[in-house]
Order: sequence, then C-alpha cells, then structure tokens
Amino acid sequence: STKINSTISIQNFALTSKLILCKIFDEQETGPGKTYELQRFGDAEDPETTEQVVKRMNKLYRRAEDAYLALPKPSEGPAFEVVRVPSAKIAYVVGRIEGISVTRNSHHGDLLGEFFEQIVSQDFTQSKGQFFTPPKVVRFMLALADVSTQAKKVLRQEKDHLGRPRLPYVIDPSCGSGTFLIEYMKEISATVGTDTYGKTLPDRISDIHAVWFGGRSKNIWAKDFLFGVENNYDLGIAAKVNMVLHGDGSMNTYIRSGLLPFPEYWMDGRHNVLGVGKESNVTTYEPLVNEQFDFLITNPPFSLTASPDEKRLIEQAFNGQLRISEVLFIERWYQLLRPGGTFCAILPENILDTKNNKTARWFLLKHFKIEAIVSLPYDAFKPFTSTKTCIVYAQKRQQDFINKWDEVLSALELTNIKNENITTELFKQLDISNETIFMAEPPEIGYKRRKNLPDLERPNLLYHENAEGYPSRASTSSQDCVLDYWKKDHISPHAQLGFRVSLQQIVSRPAFRMDPKYCWLWYFENGCVSKELSCTSKLSDILSLVDLPKIKKQTLPNETPLIDLDLVASRQGTLSMEPPIVEEIGSDRVVFEGADILFSKLEPYLGKILFEFPEGAIGSPEWIGFVIKSGLPKHYVGYLLMHPVFCEAFRRLQSGKRHARLDPMEMLELKFELHDPKLLKAPEKEIIRVRDEIDTLLKKTMELRTEIDSLVANTAGLRTAEDHKE
Repeated sequence: STKINSTISIQNFALTSKLILCKIFDEQETGPGKTYELQRFGDAEDPETTEQVVKRMNKLYRRAEDAYLALPKPSEGPAFEVVRVPSAKIAYVVGRIEGISVTRNSHHGDLLGEFFEQIVSQDFTQSKGQFFTPPKVVRFMLALADVSTQAKKVLRQEKDHLGRPRLPYVIDPSCGSGTFLIEYMKEISATVGTDTYGKTLPDRISDIHAVWFGGRSKNIWAKDFLFGVENNYDLGIAAKVNMVLHGDGSMNTYIRSGLLPFPEYWMDGRHNVLGVGKESNVTTYEPLVNEQFDFLITNPPFSLTASPDEKRLIEQAFNGQLRISEVLFIERWYQLLRPGGTFCAILPENILDTKNNKTARWFLLKHFKIEAIVSLPYDAFKPFTSTKTCIVYAQKRQQDFINKWDEVLSALELTNIKNENITTELFKQLDISNETIFMAEPPEIGYKRRKNLPDLERPNLLYHENAEGYPSRASTSSQDCVLDYWKKDHISPHAQLGFRVSLQQIVSRPAFRMDPKYCWLWYFENGCVSKELSCTSKLSDILSLVDLPKIKKQTLPNETPLIDLDLVASRQGTLSMEPPIVEEIGSDRVVFEGADILFSKLEPYLGKILFEFPEGAIGSPEWIGFVIKSGLPKHYVGYLLMHPVFCEAFRRLQSGKRHARLDPMEMLELKFELHDPKLLKAPEKEIIRVRDEIDTLLKKTMELRTEIDSLVANTAGLRTAEDHKE
C-alpha cells in the first residue's frame, strides 16, 4: 500500500480512478494462461515506449468502461491525455502497479478499498473543494439505523414484483465516491451474508442467499439492490470504480443530478428501479413519486448550484414548497422511500434551528416520524468546513396519515383557532403529541481531522469500537456512548449521550426548534443556566433591551470611535486594542447610545461583552444593548454574562449555519439565582480592583513591546512609526 501511495498519489484524481478500473478489468477478464495487458512490455534494454503504453491503456479503458460502468454514452476523448499528464508518468505508474493484484487481496481487511477511498478523498478534496464523510460517522449511522436487522426482516418477509425474495433497495442520491454504499455493503455481507445465517433461512431463500453472497467478492447482491446518484462526473466515475472494486453494483450508479424527474433516470437494458415515477396516493401531493426504496443513507451537499436547464428540470420534479437547496433533498427522500421506509442523513443543523427553515421542519414532521437527531461537533468536518451538522434518522409515514394531516389542518384553519395553537391541536387530533425523538450531542466522535495528514484518534462517544474500528456487538467498556442510550429505553437523560423529547414539548415554544442543544436547555434544564441553582430569577429581571439607533453608510459629522467585534477579547469585557477613529462608514452601523452593556449576538458563546466604551462610539449591528435594572453593579452583571455557564446557555440558544446568532428575547428568558443586591457591592469592588491590575499589566506589556520594536528597528535600520509621522 505504501508503494502504491507514493506512486499514484502524485497523479490527478481522474487518472487514479481510471487506472484502477483498467486494473480490475484486466484481472477479471483475462483468461487462465493469458497475458495481462496492464503492464509495460519489453525489457530493461528495450522497453515499450511511453506513448505505446498510453495508447494501449486508452484502448483498455474503453473496453473496461463499456463493460463495467454502464454510462448512458461513451465518454468523450482519451481516458489518459498526455497534455494533462505526461506519458512518462502514466507509463511509470503502470510499471509500478502491474505486479499488484487489486481483486485478490491476501491481506486482512479491505486494504485496497481503503487505499482507493483515501486517494479519492485526499485528491478530490484538494482539487475540487469537496469533502467526504469520515468512516466512523458512516458506521455509526448504519448502527443507528440497525441496517442488518432491517435487511434480515426484508429478506424473510418481503417479495419483489415477481414474487421473489429480496433484500432492501438502498440508495444514496448524492453518493460522492460511494462511501455510504460501500460501508452498507460491508455491513450486510458481514452479518446477513454469512453461511451461518444462511442456514437459518427457508430453503427457497437459502438458495438465493447462497448465490447473492457467494463467489469471491461475496457482494453479488449489490448489483440488484444498491443505487447511487452523483452529479460530479469525476466523482461519479470514482463511485462506479469503487463499487466494482468491492464487488459490482456500478450499473446502478448514475452520473446525474439527484433531483431530476424520475423518468430522466430510465435507461433501456438497466435495472430501472430509480427510473419509475408514479402518481402519489397523497391527495395534496402532485409531483411524481418513486417509492421503491426501503432505506436511504446520504450526506447531501451543503449548498446546491444548478444550471438554468437543470433548474427547470428540478422544478418540474417538486411542488415548490421547499426552495432549491440542500433542503430540497428532504422532499426527494420522501419521493424515493416507500411508506415505512427509513432514511439516515447528515444535515446542516440550521435546518433544525432557524426561523427560515420552519417550513422544512414542518415538512419533516408531516411526512416522517423522526426517530433520532444526533448533533455532531463543530469540527466533525474540519478543516474543510466548520458548519455544525447533525444526523437525522426517520421513518416515512403512511399515506393515510399524511392525508389525515391535511384534512385536520384544513378543518382547524376554518374554526379560527389562533395560529400558535394550531400545531398543538393538530398533533393532539393525529395522536402524535407523545411521539418522542431521541437526541444527543456527543463532544467527541473518535477522530480529529487534519488537512493532508492522518486523522488523530480521539475518544469515540458515538459507539464502542472493536479492533477494526466498527461498532462492537459485545463491548466490555465501562464508558457509555450514544448507541448505549439509543438502545436502552429506561436510562437517565444525558445532555451529551442521549435524551428523549416529545413533539408536544417541541411545539410548546414558538421557535419550533428540534436541535438537541436547544431542546436540552428548555425541556430538561427549564431554561436554567445551571441545574445546581434554584433559578428564581430571569435575565429580564435585571436587564432591559435597548433599541440602539442605526445609521446608514455615510460621511460622519465628527471623527468617531468604531468598535467592531474583533476588537473585543472573549470573556474579558475589554477592548484588546484602541478602536480606530473613522470619518466615514461603508456599511450600516449602530450607535451605542443609552446602553449600559453591549453584548454580541454573533457567536454569543464567546462571551464578547463591553460595559466600558468611548462616548459616542459606533459598531457592528451584531451588537445589542442592555440597560441594567434595579441598580445592580455594572461590573458584576457584565462578568455574570461572561461566566462559562451563561456562555454555554448562549451556545444552546444560538442558531444559524456559519455565523450563528441568538434571539435576545430568548436570552432574557434564561433563569439563574440572584442574591441580595446589597451583597453584590463587595464582589463589584474586588472585580474593579482586579481589572485595574490587569489594565496596568497590559499597559506595561505594551510599553515593553514598543521598547523591543525600537531595539529591533535600530539594529535593522528600519524606520519606526514615529519616523513615518514626521
């Protein structure tokens, strides 16, 4: 593996995929005693020219593509273009891998499959700006959905349209290089595909089982039951090659957008499960549905772009309720799954927490019974993105339920019930108020990603790992994990590892949010910043919101201090440097008029607060102002808001994708324990004393820094700031 890596990783992404496909085809199609084609002919004294090698490889790839990839039409141009990669490099790589088999692995585990995915993820991420789902997260999702039990149930109880036993139809409609499908394939073959399990089946099913899980790869079943769609051509080719490498299934991988009308996927001579479009039995839903799939697992793109032609096609496939973005994939999942089918997907958490995405949450609750929401740490996909994400596991509701939802809602609207009460009454009449959603927010998930470096191992609070890194079925670890809490009905709620929230609780607050951090704060802590406190007071008892005057971009009448967020140190309550003095502003600002304390609603968990600022100063609209009530000491209140328990509560309140904010009115609802104001004067004096010491030390530090700068400037012949002023 090391030898291959040192050779192939220097090549571009497409070259890697295509060479591996050539290698697979050559090994699979060459008869006994025949000569393999993927090699450099000749000898050391008279080797085949590099141009001849490339010419043969292009012919080999064309045959492999035609036999294995099932493209709607042959790819254009040569597979290996010497204008992109010199023929000498291609020939060199061929020479290095010619003696290595990719289809007959004598090593323990999936060495070549893991190698291929490593190359794909590193090369493609660097060149295309995309990123891939870490294996630990994928394996957790499969365990959360208990795909093995589901597959065994379908195998024993379900039949296809011809009355034959079948396995679950599974799809990833934005499959990337095929990671989810490959991991699903491994899990099913390792559990359902064993000879031991096959012997427990009735004879008819056992015979089919022996065929599906026989042969060298044990994955013959994949070509009938696994489907993938990927819009990027290079990634789609990689997904196909990856499936071939692991035992076929490439025929059902489509290189198209995953959001097209279903007839667009129909191809003559193919297994056209995905190409079926039919009218919905839901009376209010007009677009065509597919309803062929039992399970869907995916990580859709966090942003979506489409050409004008593609956008027109996409609009034809949907009802227009959800805009064209990652949210639209949720409706596609509804179209793909049969009633009772399930999905397990990664979504940006903002879909569950922002006002703009209320419609998406309404769609989710109407069409799916949400079983679990597991929020992942901010660094789950770093360094490629810091977007906070979550795993959602849900089951599609029956068509009768969805029709009844529409009937009840229509009747409620005709009775003039106030809007805020409609959802509560709706859930009551549908008898789903007591439905619960399992939630968790583990701080560690087994790894820390590093760009261009191997992941660092970290504690895994998602599941107990066996020696190969998969969920252990017989763990002896004393450390609890999310899967433990998910599988146990009677267990004490835990903010990180698991708790359950009812739909009635979710609709009890106007925000209608379903993110675990928010739900734990309100439904288990009752809005109290610390469960150790009696929480007899609210922030609204000591603070009032001030409407800071806004000013548009303009030339200012006077020179004015400008305080933006980056000038304020976290949890210090002071400026980290002197604010710039400006005469004009290029964007909207607020005037700090009438406020005792300034609070940053952007990333509020950082605790950026000011209670001492220059008179007449202006700043970012992200600043909100408060007036202190009841004559409480200003320094005490400021440091109270910067306390870690308050910062954690602010984190639980925040919502949004990249630049998370909180609603200041919800902030004022937070509860805490307030002592007698008379007793707070002593702490206020001590806080001021310590702050004065800090200010003195900071000034001394700056003086010493200026002295060092001067010494360096004199020895290097540099001009100082004072020289420039002159």
